[in-house]
Amino acid sequence: GAKVVELNLSSGNSIQGEIPLEIGNFDKLRTLSISGNLSGQLPASIFNISTLENLSVLNYYGNSNLNFTLPTTISNLSKLKTLY
Repeated sequence: GAKVVELNLSSGNSIQGEIPLEIGNFDKLRTLSISGNLSGQLPASIFNISTLENLSVLNYYGNSNLNFTLPTTISNLSKLKTLY
């Protein structure tokens, strides 16, 4: 079956609210953009997606509605190329 490899929840959409913890279930993601109207905590499960290459948490203006610090588990993202 098809696997989700890119998920774009950035500023160009009307999705609002907190990021669901289940986002870590997308274990084939290569690109994740959560730079839009989402707020709250950045789920720790994101840092278990070993295929993740690109992670965007900042919006077009260089800020974020998310409240987080990068955990030490970011080292799990061995394929990560870009983080902004």
